[in-house]
This record gives sequence, structure tokens and C-alpha cells, in this order.
Amino acid sequence: MELLEIPMQSVDGLPENCEATMDIQKAQTPFLKKAHDMLAEPFEHLLDKVTPDLILVDFAAYRISEVAAKHGVNTAFFSVYTAATLAYFGSLAELKDGKPRPSPEGLTKPPDWIPFPSRVAQTKEHHARFGSEYKMPLEEIHELAFSIELSRLPFLWILRKPQGVDSSELLPPGFASRMQSQGLVVLGWAPQQRILARPAIGGCFFHSGWGTCVESLAHGHPLILLPFVSDQGLTAKLIAENQAGYEDGSFSRDVVAESIRRVLVDEEGKQLRLKAAELQSVFGNHESQDNYINKFIDHLIKKQV
Repeated sequence: MELLEIPMQSVDGLPENCEATMDIQKAQTPFLKKAHDMLAEPFEHLLDKVTPDLILVDFAAYRISEVAAKHGVNTAFFSVYTAATLAYFGSLAELKDGKPRPSPEGLTKPPDWIPFPSRVAQTKEHHARFGSEYKMPLEEIHELAFSIELSRLPFLWILRKPQGVDSSELLPPGFASRMQSQGLVVLGWAPQQRILARPAIGGCFFHSGWGTCVESLAHGHPLILLPFVSDQGLTAKLIAENQAGYEDGSFSRDVVAESIRRVLVDEEGKQLRLKAAELQSVFGNHESQDNYINKFIDHLIKKQV
């Protein structure tokens, strides 16, 4: 396999080496979009030299599809969202009909085009936090630390330090010393898949991103869900609806500590733990997942023939 790189071009207002929403603040998002739009021309030059069989694009790289169509190259949409989230947003017909989208209050219930009961909808709290990547402020990190302490359960906390915050201020005063025998805080990157595979892990408490949902359920871990941005809230509702995780919707130390204990050790969370263990045979079945991919590739080959 040969990897070909198309360097990001510099844009006024966009810091150097920022290529994704996780690298920037919300106000800088328009500059990142402009930088991605500027990739269309060098990408077209690349297609003058090579002819790929298929181009996978996500929701942000819409100009790539236009360029590929000019060169007669097939494209496929790679969704970072769940099918339930896409259904909530609406079909292409719904999105293109020119009708105004519902008000924020109207988005807190399933849309009319979903013909069955569902909990997949946004909440007012998720609207208050809209953004490509949510940056947890220091006061919320401290509140989260107190909730972990109040849970009285052993933990491994993988924490990304916010930009501009000194490491000495990141955790509440005395937290590290009080937690020496209870748990460990890791700043920055950690081998998540290897950690989740350890038999000592009893559950996963996180922001409800779909990737981590899949990785956790692949090991049979029940989920404590604390969503921040819109699609995470929808994913949390989907997981809770299928009884593989728990989301209270509140963010206070007492409530979060109670949620952690409910899912991991309390009797009322037993059904969640059983359901997550049952789903391991679905999400953790690598043979089945590989078979889906192989069938998809076979389908593409047959279409080309």
C-alpha cells in the first residue's frame, strides 16, 4: 500500500498544524472549513496522476465528491454517526426540501418521519453545548473528579489537558494524594483497546462517542454515558434505549457518582451488566465483522464488472 499525502494549506486565523476539529477552538471552525475546501485543487491534480477504484469521504469533505465525479471515480460516504443518528437528522429528501428545521425545543423529541417509539432525540443540555469538539472547562473537570472520588470505586482516568491550563491546576487540590490507593489519572493518550481488554475493567464512563461504545461493548462492558455534543447525546439515548448503558442527563458530582455505582456494582444495574455481556457476542465477533467488509468489497467488484 502506498500512502500519498496532500498537505493542508495555511489559512489566516487557523493555528499551524491544526487539521481536525479536536485541534481548534469552536470560533476557529470556519477557518478549518476553508482549509479543507482548499484541498480540492491539489486533490484534483492527484486524480490526474492516479485513478482509484473508490474514494471514501466523510461528512466534511463534500468537495472531494465533486472532484471525483469530474474524473469518473466512484465515491462512498463513510459515516462517523450511527444509523439512528442519521435517521434523526432526516433523509436527503427531508434535508433538501427547503423546509425550516424544527426549533431547538422541537428537536427534543423524535421527528415525525420515525414511525415507531424511540428515545433518540436531543436535550436542551446538548443544545447548550453545540460544537465540533467539546472542550471540557476546568470547573467541569473538577466536578467530574469529585464524582469519581465519591463513587469509591477503583478507576483509570484518561484525561486530556485543556490548552492553556497548568497541570498543577487540572485536578482539585489534594485529589491526587487522596486517590493514590483508589485509582490512576493518565494525561494524554493511552492504549484504549488494550485497557478495555483487561479483565479488571468493569465498565466504561465516557462522552458517548460511537467508536468507544463499539470498543467497550466488544469486551462486554456496560456504559456510563455523559454526552456533550449533539451526536453523542443521540448515541447515549440509543445505548440507554437498548439497556446497555445508563445516562441520567445531569452533571453534578452526586448524580454522576450514583450513576457510576448503579452501572458497575448496584443491584439495580444488574440488567445493564447482563445486556452488555450479551452484546459482546455481536460487537466482539471479529469474524462476523470481517465478513461484512468482505461482502461489501465483493459487491463493489461485481458492480464494476
